[in-house]
Amino acid sequence: MPAIIAFHTLHDANVSICEDGKLLAVLELERLFAKRYFCSGQRKSVFTEQWQQAIDLMIKFTGLSSFDVAVCSWVLPSQREILQTLVNAKEWVTVDHHKCHAALGLYDSPFSDALILSYDGGGNDGTFNVYQGNRRDGVELIEKVCLNLGTPYRQIAMAMPEVTRQEYDPESITTFMRFAPLAMSGKIMGYAALGNVREEWLPHFKEYYKEFLTPLISVFNLGERLGVSLEPNALDNSTARDVAATSQHVFTQLLLDQISKFLDLYRKANNSEPDGIVLTGGCALNVHANQSVIEEFGYPVHIPSAPNDCGISVGAAWCVESPKERCPTLYAGLPLFDVNYLDAVAMERDATKVTVAEVAALLVEGAIIGIVRGRQEFGPRALGHRSLVCYPNRLALKEEINKLKSREWFRPLCPAITERSAARMFLGRESSKKKRCGGNEDPCLSSSPSKVDSPLCLQAVPGESPADWMGLSPYMSFAPPLREEAQKLFPAIAHYDGTARLQTVSPSSEPWFHSLLEEVGRQADDGGYEILLNTSFNVKGKPILNHLSTALEILDSSPEGTMTHVLIEDWLFTPQRQKTPVVDESR
Repeated sequence: MPAIIAFHTLHDANVSICEDGKLLAVLELERLFAKRYFCSGQRKSVFTEQWQQAIDLMIKFTGLSSFDVAVCSWVLPSQREILQTLVNAKEWVTVDHHKCHAALGLYDSPFSDALILSYDGGGNDGTFNVYQGNRRDGVELIEKVCLNLGTPYRQIAMAMPEVTRQEYDPESITTFMRFAPLAMSGKIMGYAALGNVREEWLPHFKEYYKEFLTPLISVFNLGERLGVSLEPNALDNSTARDVAATSQHVFTQLLLDQISKFLDLYRKANNSEPDGIVLTGGCALNVHANQSVIEEFGYPVHIPSAPNDCGISVGAAWCVESPKERCPTLYAGLPLFDVNYLDAVAMERDATKVTVAEVAALLVEGAIIGIVRGRQEFGPRALGHRSLVCYPNRLALKEEINKLKSREWFRPLCPAITERSAARMFLGRESSKKKRCGGNEDPCLSSSPSKVDSPLCLQAVPGESPADWMGLSPYMSFAPPLREEAQKLFPAIAHYDGTARLQTVSPSSEPWFHSLLEEVGRQADDGGYEILLNTSFNVKGKPILNHLSTALEILDSSPEGTMTHVLIEDWLFTPQRQKTPVVDESR
């Protein structure tokens, strides 16, 4: 059984270990060093120390210390030389960036044959690559499209004071010239719901995306065409919101155009339909574009839990040795780094063991609880193992969580919900499309045959057949519209455009979290909805935590009236509200 270790060392650096194609573990280095979007140090001594620590953790957890193959994707030659001194591997190979994204998307999906689109701000092999995927033969490149949707999407956020919080110096031309921080993409995606699409701007944004060169040239030219200044923090709020909304609209339309084109090519080349569509790469985190793909084409769509670069190493390993069958990836991260201290700390702080029913009772009464259980999630979304949760029946809870996390007021908070409750809360595909288009078909969208017509057909997940794809979004990959009743009952998870980025939970994907949702539905007096607000357990500027000490530090330092408890495994902790220094997770 071949043992493989794989590396990605640039932003969102990660390492994974597979055996016979089965993913044993993956470590995102941001969780280890408490630096979001972690990128390896450039100095040899720093790089060596960082990666020695990461490799040691992975070897200790998996029990594998020698490997048949080591795989690198977009690793600098000097870095690869260092890794070769740290890892005992018989053979070293390299794999292209987007091929890794595509392999992860294909083998994580339930499809035998798929159309795969991998798109982001760029890799060593392009920015928008289209593949045909077959589980027997792997991924085959169809075309490298000259289109960058990732970088220009986040770049214009720099002109929006509500998005940047004016944390960038507007007098500095270097600020205007540099690439926007990666965090801007998620922020502007939520911000776009506040604005209106300006029809007269559409051709200018289309040109901006299609001809993007550098931030300085392209953003300047777009501003000139729109008649506004897009320098850092230069837009008034009303204009900024419309810029964000129009940009999101064009981003989505350009994606739909490409999918329509390549679906036609796929049908002609294969004389058949694909089993589904796979979207991957960092841009596949854009839930509103993903939702439009569902509404427009009706095919089952699969998006892996880590479509961005934190999934690169797993895809790289699977390019060398693909899994024989679908294997779970959702909770493939490592346990708490300091979990061995849990029982001692629980005794020291008088923590108590609690049942699911007791946790549900606290939540229904208004508690905000940090949940830390098992292995960490694989990917950027917290899905029940490193989550902050509450019962979302009061809008004030959203404000309290935003205060706790120093989070922008306009960003959405998401529901975790059982599959059976999802259909009660959300509009189906056809109703959703009509609502988005004002009751009519959108003339700017091409029409295509619908392969699946269901009440709510979202994402394919491991272990499910096509007949079971009803209301599934296990990785928070879609944002369908809420029914009016649901918006009124649960205002804390309703976004400004009436949508919600949902996580559907099944007994097979996470039994404990599913039981908690069921118990909340039984105890709450709101019609039996099995729902919680779920957001990542972290604070401003930090990645999702993976230290016991950090979880308790956040609890103890949280403002009064915000966080009430932390649940670590089955231990329930209450705050000790003394002032304590922030834990240095890099130790």
